[in-house]
Amino acid sequence: MKNFFFSQIFPPELFDFIADETNKYGDKLEEQSGRMVGNWRRTNAQEMKAYILSHIVMCIIVVPDQYMYCLTDNMFKSTRISE
Repeated sequence: MKNFFFSQIFPPELFDFIADETNKYGDKLEEQSGRMVGNWRRTNAQEMKAYILSHIVMCIIVVPDQYMYCLTDNMFKSTRISE
């Protein structure tokens, strides 16, 4: 029940689709340029889910500076992004 609401809005297949399309786009850019683009590396559904979830949390919990999202000190930690 913990992830029921989230999975209704974002089904697991969606993250597979996003990762596949992201990888296709990255591969296409590398093919067009004939070399590796920046520090590009292929991604997966788990990384896409973490990326999207962190942005959702950052929209809900607003802190004065972005570094504060990754604090590990329990006194100042406002999110679980650092975990």
